[in-house]
Amino acid sequence: MNWKSSPILILEFCLLASVGLPWIQHAESVALTANLYDLAEWMTLHPDVRGMGQSLPISLALRVILVLLGWAIFEKSHSQDIFLRLVGYCFVAFLLLPIAPPVESLRNNLSDWNYRQQFILLIIYIVGLSLLLKYKLGILTHILLLPIGLWGGISGQYYMFRLELNVELGVGVILFVMLTSVAILMEVQDSR
Repeated sequence: MNWKSSPILILEFCLLASVGLPWIQHAESVALTANLYDLAEWMTLHPDVRGMGQSLPISLALRVILVLLGWAIFEKSHSQDIFLRLVGYCFVAFLLLPIAPPVESLRNNLSDWNYRQQFILLIIYIVGLSLLLKYKLGILTHILLLPIGLWGGISGQYYMFRLELNVELGVGVILFVMLTSVAILMEVQDSR
């Protein structure tokens, strides 16, 4: 087992777990509490975000987090023993589900920009995985994850406030920012 990179892979798994925790929390209703994936979906429906243009920038930022996490897990898993490699590859394959658009959107020729965005990210995700067999991203992944995650979480909270919902940042986004910061420090330490 490659013990030097195992802690960073475990940290990647923890980052992935933080994505499933609440990114925004509603004080009175659990139904209005959203993890990263739910928040990305809610942002596609928000009138102000739809008014930003077809790119749906907040949803894009939140979904890019899943792509970057998948790439980071794939890259770190590649140098592990067989068990951790298989676990990592299973997580990478599992991330295809939230990144990909629903099957029925393919029947409609991806007429909605929300589904087009998901389809484009799916292609980027798969092409990126194949490129990671030859090239390494290293610390760049975590450097990108930190501001994108922070901006996505804060923007999600802001736009929910605009709907007059009493929401606050959830433990998921706070844990995500903390773990990403630790990952950056670990990558810097490993590069020395």
